[in-house]
Amino acid sequence: MPEPSSVLSILRRSFFLWFGGLFLVVGPVLLVIGIQEALQEQQFQRQGSVARAVVVAKSIRRAERGGDSRTTYEVRYRFTGADGQEVEGTAGVGFEAWEQLEDGSPLQVRYLPQAPQSNRLAGASEWDSAVVSLVLGGIFAPIGGVLFIRSLRRVWRELRLRREGVAAEGMVLQVRRSNVAINKVTQWQIRYRYRDHMGRTHEGESDLLSPEEADAWSVGDTATVRYDRRRPEESV
Repeated sequence: MPEPSSVLSILRRSFFLWFGGLFLVVGPVLLVIGIQEALQEQQFQRQGSVARAVVVAKSIRRAERGGDSRTTYEVRYRFTGADGQEVEGTAGVGFEAWEQLEDGSPLQVRYLPQAPQSNRLAGASEWDSAVVSLVLGGIFAPIGGVLFIRSLRRVWRELRLRREGVAAEGMVLQVRRSNVAINKVTQWQIRYRYRDHMGRTHEGESDLLSPEEADAWSVGDTATVRYDRRRPEESV
């Protein structure tokens, strides 16, 4: 059975490299979002002004499959800022409050005098969202970094061994399911045994294989193994 030797083939099989890379990107993004939300909360608390607004419209955004997971009840309101300009805003409210509010109903809103477009209902807060973003970002970023670096080292090692490794005959010991699924398809791995140039026996494990690739192998099959002459326990 031919082995994939191209860089693209190896990268395609490196599930944890892609998984770690995704977390490494998402984590810092969540951290930035959380920091921005936290700074905005502080700005609203320190500089926000309260104004009287009136409801000008009501709307419902119903839950949709593949979209919003729940129905949102919104009101659009209008208020006059410190500079005398009229400003409109939109906010989500609970169902009971939405039912009670009518066009012309009064509301209290908080806004930033230097940027009236940044406004919200008085008493509303984004601290929960900021904390969630900061916590998730703080978890995803280091986990992604560790997975990405370890997987990148593994890919580099495999490329090096395929290019420079000592060839030996290996025998398949086990073809088993892994704990990893890609696109809801469980991946497989092959465990094998080989002897190095000193006659010592070692065991190794393949990268993730699709069920179709794994079906081509059986216990007792032989295949070419390449190992590191200085560290014979490392092989592909």
